[in-house]
Amino acid sequence: MRLRDVLAAILLAVVAMSGTLTAAIKRDPEFFSEKILGRTRWEGQRAIAASVREHRETHVRSGHALGKTNEFAATAIEWFLTTPDGRVIITGPTFEQVKQGLWKEIRQLFFRARDRGFMLGEGMRKEEWELAPRHDIRIAAVDNISAIQGGRGSKVLVIVDEAQGVADDLWDALDSLRTAEDSRLLTGGNPLFARGRWHAMHEDTTANLIRLDAEEHPNILTGREVIPGAITRTWLEEMRVKHGPDYLSSPVYQGRVLGEFPEDGVFQVITLGMLEDAASGTEGVKGEARVAGLDVARHGTDRNVFIVLDETRTVVHVDSWTGLDL
Repeated sequence: MRLRDVLAAILLAVVAMSGTLTAAIKRDPEFFSEKILGRTRWEGQRAIAASVREHRETHVRSGHALGKTNEFAATAIEWFLTTPDGRVIITGPTFEQVKQGLWKEIRQLFFRARDRGFMLGEGMRKEEWELAPRHDIRIAAVDNISAIQGGRGSKVLVIVDEAQGVADDLWDALDSLRTAEDSRLLTGGNPLFARGRWHAMHEDTTANLIRLDAEEHPNILTGREVIPGAITRTWLEEMRVKHGPDYLSSPVYQGRVLGEFPEDGVFQVITLGMLEDAASGTEGVKGEARVAGLDVARHGTDRNVFIVLDETRTVVHVDSWTGLDL
């Protein structure tokens, strides 16, 4: 056994016997996150936890399978256990999505710590963790505004996972929770298109911005499974082959591998470049009649768009809406 492992085992025993877990977390949060919670993580994940300790707002755009949600879970637990009377509100596009994603990760870390001899407190239930009144971790779906507003407290950490799936008009309800100086906002997701409220947050100079790039992950750099369950070289090579020699210009590769907002959205059929090419050749074109076009939304927060052009191909009417009704 290596000396480092021996020292870690001794520290684990001291913390377990002394009952000073909160002090131990504050003194050495890296020790807590990796030894007590039993995790192997990389620098990209460590940057997330460090940012939440220092900044009121942290926004994380990430490639696929890089440990973002797992780090969000560990960060939630660390902040929760070291912030007296602090509340953690975790949310995302839907309640069920958060329950099966971020909340599931939190529960797994809680029980893993218990199995390693560390009881992180009482009050862990199927859909919440409450140490005391108004000192809890709760799920709140953004499509249930009243539930979110009911969570307002003095110190709140709001975590939004899969943030690009959250409708633009619901972010104000989330902002209203963070009135206290010590409150925090942590958001993250795969950057799939360069528009919307979450995309705009990545241009906010007051927030700390983090990008998790798959090509910088230790599993990719070493060719070994340094972190089990994370991205592999095999998957990365498949993505490169799938998107051809110019894979770096592929919106899918940019969003799901590099963690960058693509110029053209992952789900776009007609790209921005196509529109610019079309627009550049229409000057002075006249038609015989008015023309109407309808772009039918896919699902979720996507909007239907209806447009009318007159005989000179000038846009004279634009309308957009969500839902199934025409």
